[in-house]
Amino acid sequence: YGPVATCLVQNGTLRIGDNTPYGSIGASSVVAVASGTAVEWSRSDTSQQTISNAVSGAGTIMFRGAGAMDLAGQYALTGDNSGFDGLWSLDGGKLTVTSVVHLGSAPVDIRTNGQLAVSGAPVITNMIIVTDGSGWRDTGLRLGAIRLEDNSSLS
Repeated sequence: YGPVATCLVQNGTLRIGDNTPYGSIGASSVVAVASGTAVEWSRSDTSQQTISNAVSGAGTIMFRGAGAMDLAGQYALTGDNSGFDGLWSLDGGKLTVTSVVHLGSAPVDIRTNGQLAVSGAPVITNMIIVTDGSGWRDTGLRLGAIRLEDNSSLS
C-alpha cells in the first residue's frame, strides 16, 4: 500500500483518533469533504499535531480535545486550504494558524474548551462563531476562545 492521493469523504464522518494519542492521515493526502459529511480529529496527546493536508469541500472539519486535560488536543494547520468553504469546528481543541490560506473561506465555530490561535501577523476575515466562550485550558487557566499573537488581527 502506498500513500493515498485523495481522501474523499462523501458519506458520514471520518474519525482520526478516538480521544487517544493515535490516528493520522498521510501528510501528502488531499482531504476532500462533501457537504453534509465530516472529518474529525480527536487526539488526546499533549503535543501539537501538524495537519499539512490540503483540505477542500463544503463539509465540516472538527478538532476535538479531551477537554478536561490541560494542553490536550492541539492542532496546527499548515496546508493550503483556500478551496475549503465548509465549517471548522473547535470542540475542546486548540487550532493554530499562521496564514489566511490555512482557513480558506470557511467560518470557524469555537465550542467548549476550544480556541483559535492566530500568529505570524495574518489578517483573518473568516466569520468566527463563539458557541461557548469558556476557552482553552492551559495549566489550569482559561486563555479565551480567540488568541491573537505577533500582530495578527481579525477583520
